[in-house]
Amino acid sequence: MTVITVPQIIPAQPDKPVLDDVPELQAFARAIAVDGVWTTDIARATASMFDGMAATWNTQHSTNRFDAVRDALRRGQIPVGGRCLEVGSGTGQITPLLTDHFDEVFCVDLSIALLTQAPGCDSFRICCDASRLPFCDQVFDAAVLVDTFCCAHELVRVLKGRGHIVWINLLGQDGPLYVPATDIASALPGAWTSTESAAGWGSWSVLSAVASPSEPASTPWP
Repeated sequence: MTVITVPQIIPAQPDKPVLDDVPELQAFARAIAVDGVWTTDIARATASMFDGMAATWNTQHSTNRFDAVRDALRRGQIPVGGRCLEVGSGTGQITPLLTDHFDEVFCVDLSIALLTQAPGCDSFRICCDASRLPFCDQVFDAAVLVDTFCCAHELVRVLKGRGHIVWINLLGQDGPLYVPATDIASALPGAWTSTESAAGWGSWSVLSAVASPSEPASTPWP
């Protein structure tokens, strides 16, 4: 995989949060992304956990610093317009940044309680398991994942032939669900390139599919 690292231009601010149990959580996140370790029981337990945090998510659990999202959209070579899938959209804090960049944004999350906390915006919100997305093949131009689990093969199924996976960790390598983009790319079929950098506390990578000359035409919605 070709990796292009662009210089960091947004410096980190002081007082970066330090979380507990990060190595164990990162190992779990990697097992999901790379090895496909995910079951109905895991999905149910994850949904229940985040349902319990929904009411105080924005005030107690969120970093409330989205420098890495803005930087990825600005410098990650992601075409403006098109249709975006936001995986793990939660309370919708990041969704307005995506609706400013893309024509359509579809937000999915396991937690119905988190989704109901999201303000009204120009997007579609769906409660579902990201390992079994309720969409046809090859309908999204990009998938954006911010501090969430990555079900790599399902993302590839719903992305168009030259689609982009935007992988963002708001606490960078110290984030609980951080997985190196190269590890995620190793689980993806086909050839990919990665443009990546850091911004503020966070890190971002834009994985772009290198489609073959015989790639199929874009699939119409739905």
